[in-house]
Amino acid sequence: MKKRSTEGTKKVKTPPIGKAASGALPTRDPSGLTIGLDLGDRMSQLCLLDRSGEVVREEKVATTKSAMSRALALSRVGRCRIALEVGTHSPWVSRLLKALGHEVLVANPL
Repeated sequence: MKKRSTEGTKKVKTPPIGKAASGALPTRDPSGLTIGLDLGDRMSQLCLLDRSGEVVREEKVATTKSAMSRALALSRVGRCRIALEVGTHSPWVSRLLKALGHEVLVANPL
């Protein structure tokens, strides 16, 4: 497998995980956000990217219906494209996210 070069990449300074200045996302067109969701048994990791691929925020959230619903409510993040990997929790989480109004992509790991 070819190694990805890090030459020319820049470090992105993000707020500490779980911390945001106001708790709300920046007002930059929230409908343009893409979210990567790494599901864990107890805690899951969210990485929010804007249209240009810049990290907007990273945060940890409990892997529960209520915590996911609060963290990914349309009133908080707008309609997003959310990508997650197939796993134990992906069936119920993908159904929840679709019910919240998001576009959900469930990817098979290679």
